[in-house]
Amino acid sequence: MPPESGTNPDHAIWLEVERLCSLAIDLAESVQLSIREYPGLNLAGGYLSWLILHELTTRGEVSLGELVELRPTSREWVRRLVGELVVSGFAEFLPNPNRRKSKLVKITPRGRSRYHLISGELDGFAHELQLGVGQIAAAAEVIGRINVALLAVMEKRRSRPPV
Repeated sequence: MPPESGTNPDHAIWLEVERLCSLAIDLAESVQLSIREYPGLNLAGGYLSWLILHELTTRGEVSLGELVELRPTSREWVRRLVGELVVSGFAEFLPNPNRRKSKLVKITPRGRSRYHLISGELDGFAHELQLGVGQIAAAAEVIGRINVALLAVMEKRRSRPPV
């Protein structure tokens, strides 16, 4: 008979992983709100729209495919967000000299201004968190290791014959 869940270390580990997942979802929602809640900073896609502006600011002209690779999200969602950024005057489409069917996306001066405004606000949030980059990097490292380990266990179990 297995030990009670309170004394089973494997069960306790799984409960903590679940708690971590719940906290990660809460954190993701808070990050989204940090952009959506401020007048003048609002972007329809929240954090992902800011991330797209960041990529356009740092990399220049970027293809839609490259933007899709930023986060595990659908191509349609990224295309929609880029379309909203274009309609808002924050980005523009350019012909892609390497592929006729594909367009490049480029930030506009208005988009660059909005990017810097939002980035400044996010920097203020970061300062008020009173956490060092090392602490946040360490937490990200642990979360990444848990994810890699869990994926490895799942893959190993897939290769086993069914019980």
